[in-house]
Amino acid sequence: ETGKRRRDLLLDLSSQPAPVATAAVKEISPHMMRLYAPRSQKTLQRDLEALRQMGLVEVGDDGRWCARTEIIEAFVPARRLP
Repeated sequence: ETGKRRRDLLLDLSSQPAPVATAAVKEISPHMMRLYAPRSQKTLQRDLEALRQMGLVEVGDDGRWCARTEIIEAFVPARRLP
């Protein structure tokens, strides 16, 4: 469950056009709202920190989070041309 939640967090964060404040991460999508509604802010903070330690997200000096899309895209399979 934790791994899936963190994966979903990473994917939703990667779809954001700009870095997101920690307090607003829960609100970036309806899925995130449902996923984190029964959980504490501490759980969200732990999930973000785990993703940061894996090098998948980074936090700026202003405390805003963004996904490292260049890392994520490296794992997306290339599409075949028709």
